[in-house]
Amino acid sequence: MAFRNDKDELMPQSSTYEELIGQPDAIKRTLEGQAGVIAGLADKLARMEVSRIHLVGCGDSYYGSYGTAQAFKELVGVPVHVDQALEYADYGLADGKGSVVIGLSASGASKTTIRAMKQAFARGAYTIGVTNTPNNLFTDEVDGSIMTSAVRRGWPTQASTTAMSALLLLAAEWGDRRKSAPAGAVDEVRSVLGRYPQLVQESIERFEAPMKKLASEIYTVLTPLYVGSGPSFGTAHFGMAKIKETTQDHSFVLETEEYHHIQSFSMKPGEPVFLVAPQGKSYGRVLETAQSIKRQGGRLIAIVTAGDKEVGPLADVLVEIPAMAEYLTPSVALPALQWFAWYYGEERITHGYVRPAEAIY
Repeated sequence: MAFRNDKDELMPQSSTYEELIGQPDAIKRTLEGQAGVIAGLADKLARMEVSRIHLVGCGDSYYGSYGTAQAFKELVGVPVHVDQALEYADYGLADGKGSVVIGLSASGASKTTIRAMKQAFARGAYTIGVTNTPNNLFTDEVDGSIMTSAVRRGWPTQASTTAMSALLLLAAEWGDRRKSAPAGAVDEVRSVLGRYPQLVQESIERFEAPMKKLASEIYTVLTPLYVGSGPSFGTAHFGMAKIKETTQDHSFVLETEEYHHIQSFSMKPGEPVFLVAPQGKSYGRVLETAQSIKRQGGRLIAIVTAGDKEVGPLADVLVEIPAMAEYLTPSVALPALQWFAWYYGEERITHGYVRPAEAIY
């Protein structure tokens, strides 16, 4: 693909494109390269008396925490808290022995997450850093570290999917050693992660054309809404963030239940709603959300499990992903939202929008 000269853009579109299509290789490198590290961490964690887990981060790292928290809940079997780093640092409970605090920062330079992790370490919590940048707090001043193989010059793609892949493997290996995972769950995670690069590649190939078409149809709509629950709340957050990073336009995210308490009062005909709706624990309420969106005349873009017979027929645009445990779906669903944001940005640029330069930030 030919690109205009965008070298002076903030998070260039051309770099984003290359990084987006490079996600399968990045995931493969991460899972293969960190398998031994993750196994060693799981061995240590399984010997500990753990009372709770905190997943801590900002921005995409925060959203990735939402995307993987359910895996730790179900496979490890202890309470899990998803904490925005500032909230954890300034308003969180004092964590000490028995707590595991996993901090995510692709750059390794997030000041707020660094502060949160320093507090956790000082209080005696077992700290694990997840980053793709060497020689920082998340590698050198923690009890354990996972190094992802991600490239990030454009807006984040690989940094998110590699981190979530690594954390899913950690949850499975830890749960296996604790004997806390439901029967067959660890085997499913290992099997799906073994196919993750292929599954993400298939998503990248399948979803590019329909998302390009959708972007060309609704690029003038400045308020796309993203809705999901559980792990899909993380997926929805990523979708929202990519619009802002690409065009600086408004976009919004809501938890599925909150749609009925907030957004249903202001939904306008034709407004696009991306409903992340794979089969899972809240599917019944998700179906009611899809029905409400259609009653109000919204444009429903639904990400569903292949063969879905209830939400799927309601969708104006249908995105189908393979059947798998709900907590495994974010990285497989994400390419659709990434492609939409990328082509949405391209449409806006073609029609006169000028992306900001690094210098303004």
